[in-house]
Amino acid sequence: MIKTYDKKMISDSLLTPATRTLILAAGVFFCVSHHEAAAQTPADSLSLTSMTFVRQSFARNFYNSSKVMSSINMDGARLFLPDAADVVLMGGDSTEAVTMRQDGRTLLLGTPADRRAASTLRVGAFHPYLCYEARFSGVDDGETAGIDFAANDGSGTVIRTVYSRGRIVSYLTGADGTKELASKDVGQLGRVALRVQYTGVRFHVFMLRDDGEARLLYSAERDMRRADTCTRFSFGVRAELPEGGSVRLEDARSLLACGTGQADPQVVQLKDGSPLIRDGRLYVCMTTRGFERICDSWQGVYSIGTDSYDLRLEGALFFGKGDGLMYGFHATKMVYDEDAGRFLVMTTTHDDTHTLAFCSSEADLLHGMHYLECEELPFPHSYSNGHGFNTEDPDFFFDSDAGKWRLAYCALKDGSYVTYLCESDNWDGPYRQVAESDRNNNTGIRITTVGGRRHVLSGGPGTTFYIYDYPSLRCLGTFSQQFPNGGFRGWPTIVPVPYGNYERYLWITFDRGAQTGRYSYGTLYFYLGDRMWRRHDPDGNKRH
Repeated sequence: MIKTYDKKMISDSLLTPATRTLILAAGVFFCVSHHEAAAQTPADSLSLTSMTFVRQSFARNFYNSSKVMSSINMDGARLFLPDAADVVLMGGDSTEAVTMRQDGRTLLLGTPADRRAASTLRVGAFHPYLCYEARFSGVDDGETAGIDFAANDGSGTVIRTVYSRGRIVSYLTGADGTKELASKDVGQLGRVALRVQYTGVRFHVFMLRDDGEARLLYSAERDMRRADTCTRFSFGVRAELPEGGSVRLEDARSLLACGTGQADPQVVQLKDGSPLIRDGRLYVCMTTRGFERICDSWQGVYSIGTDSYDLRLEGALFFGKGDGLMYGFHATKMVYDEDAGRFLVMTTTHDDTHTLAFCSSEADLLHGMHYLECEELPFPHSYSNGHGFNTEDPDFFFDSDAGKWRLAYCALKDGSYVTYLCESDNWDGPYRQVAESDRNNNTGIRITTVGGRRHVLSGGPGTTFYIYDYPSLRCLGTFSQQFPNGGFRGWPTIVPVPYGNYERYLWITFDRGAQTGRYSYGTLYFYLGDRMWRRHDPDGNKRH
């Protein structure tokens, strides 16, 4: 059973001590940020159309939140103890294996003065959506060091990325010889730090600099999406050394990482549409951005501090559709049904059928990596209904007043995305259409409640964010923002967050500034509405 905060429980303040001072005077809270003083006024009733959202902070998260999945750890530890397995050599090299000797926090790899040697040291299991890093020093001319992906039984082709003689090169090597996939001249280096990020159908090679910069060198094709690769393949570090040669391995690890940016924030909610908050943290599904192609991204699960806006990568969701492959679908909505004790999931099958799919699980999907078999959702704009590759961004909840599950999403009509609202007796359909928006160019569809009134929201062109009446989808207007967020098809992810006897409104959105290719965007922006709602008990009495 997933433990959640009761909706009436007190949440932490949404503003950090470093960026605000709270002053209680004459029944008004004043929020002081580094930008300017903005009154956040308590109100018995409020309208989303009259609210202004004030930017609190922003963050570009570029591989800075991660979970280590495997490593060769030499910090305060001794390897090569009696009766220990320690480092495992893998691969079928015909040459002699390198020697290994721990030297402080490094592993010294060497050869005798009269012999060449080559070896791959296994670090951990392979996964088709992880980052793999290795750092070497003392790499002289004629010495080669890098990263291998190879089958556990030694058969088949090895995917190898190495530095040698001023060049980083990726190639396939096996019984049929060697085939180069991509390469980059980087100049003579004595210290080499590599990151290889796999994104299912291809991988991406970075050079990590001492100043902290991660430089993308190239991307290369090699489909590794089969779900069983996690048990059949390994990640290792490679050394090829001449007579009397040596290199130092300083670090080797695999990571689940937050990628080049985060986009498409979908708040994890309870069945009634209220946000799931645990230990002062809001859980959010966000597309973990990759590189030039949409398939380079995958679905991450994050938590955000409601008082600090700090981002923490909690896990990841990967999807199957019965063909044995692992897909990185995006823009996923997750609802925890307390009655059933299950997470209900809808996702967008980007770079595939580009429609809505669903699945559910009793596992704690808020944490760790999960593989979920899904199937196409039965709804009016499904791919099977002939609507084509153009439906996305689902949001759904159970409307107890209507006694129906309600689903909102956007689908292409006359060359532009339009918002639709559907309903069903069951969360997994079949759904029938209830309403259609009178505005187009919609994205990031959200169903939310502000001031006790439910709305459907969508991002529009530029910095426009549409507010639709629920359930008619009649356009009521737009909401305003103070200080920019990059504009251009952001998401109106407005979240009601308890604040003592009040409810404040956190808005999470992102820009489309790309660092390493078209789909590498996603700086996050956090806003607060300039008014907070004085919440009421069910009998209509004000809560003080």
